[in-house]
Amino acid sequence: MNKPELWASKVLFAWKHISLRWQEVTFRGRTFEYEVVVRNRITWIVWVLPVTEDNKIVLIKQFRIPQNDFILETPAWLCDKEWESKIDATRREMQEETWYDSDNIVYAYTAASSAGLTSERIDCYIALNCKKVTEILALDGSECIEVVEVPFDEIDEYLASEIASWTIIDWKLPALLYFYRNMIR
Repeated sequence: MNKPELWASKVLFAWKHISLRWQEVTFRGRTFEYEVVVRNRITWIVWVLPVTEDNKIVLIKQFRIPQNDFILETPAWLCDKEWESKIDATRREMQEETWYDSDNIVYAYTAASSAGLTSERIDCYIALNCKKVTEILALDGSECIEVVEVPFDEIDEYLASEIASWTIIDWKLPALLYFYRNMIR
């Protein structure tokens, strides 16, 4: 399949963390204009599903300012440190947000966070045999997180209960659980 050709691109607005870019592309003989949200100074984004030694899934409920609500998700972060490997960043962030660490982190897949809106891509991982290494969360000033540990054999009922309570579920969580259930276990 042929890819569209990018003819023109310019930044419409640039802020500290994101930019809005206008693009003109040609595809199948037609020209289209498109706006794209771009992360500034971000090398990559990582999400991880921590699974403990006794097969508990470690989730977080985090207040997300754009949603003005708590979201059920897994630890994630934007990495702007080119010197830090994805695995090192995964371990560091997992400890900061969940108390857990793992020496067995498996790549699952790369996902588009919102393919029609942003250029952002997310590398998703499963951290196996996680061990609790601290009792203190090392949160940033804007983070408000509750750690939730759910036995794997109860995860479907837990999610059903959260959905019935109108909890907002990050879409990557069911995908990571699917990957763990069908590709790793």
